[in-house]
Amino acid sequence: MFEAQRLLGDTERSIVVQTRTGKAIPNDIAAEPDEKAIRIRAAIRAKHGSQWTQRKPECGVYNCAGLAWAGRRTSIREDECWDLIFREDGYRKLAPGELPLPGDLVMYREKDVGYLHVGLIIACPTIAGVMLPRVLSKWDDTSGEYVHWINDAEFFRREDWDVSFYYWTDRP
Repeated sequence: MFEAQRLLGDTERSIVVQTRTGKAIPNDIAAEPDEKAIRIRAAIRAKHGSQWTQRKPECGVYNCAGLAWAGRRTSIREDECWDLIFREDGYRKLAPGELPLPGDLVMYREKDVGYLHVGLIIACPTIAGVMLPRVLSKWDDTSGEYVHWINDAEFFRREDWDVSFYYWTDRP
């Protein structure tokens, strides 16, 4: 998912990020978005209209994993790092029928690509008898932060991708 950022490079800065057990997590601090990135983000945001609520304007420094696990201070890009965090920090996938709670995570994955995105569940309203979580997301290094419905993500619009999502928690 973050191939463009890998190819373009980063600021060559990183911070110390470790799992709860002390294993190092490679990371980099992303550059601020340029005008083109801001225009691209505005076009994507316009497609979603009022369904996305902007919490914070476009900015650099961190990606979705940095929002979820590194206090908005850096970007964590590699699938292997995300897997390590899940294992070492005591996360577990919610069991079938187990409902998420605010503070849990949603992990979006494409079967051939790998991890696409991690978002933070912030509310779990019930609409017409169905729970439909609200998620706080930062889509990439150049986006702002947005609150959206769990099923309203740009990658669901790609017909060539088989996207699924799973809930994860650090609750016992």
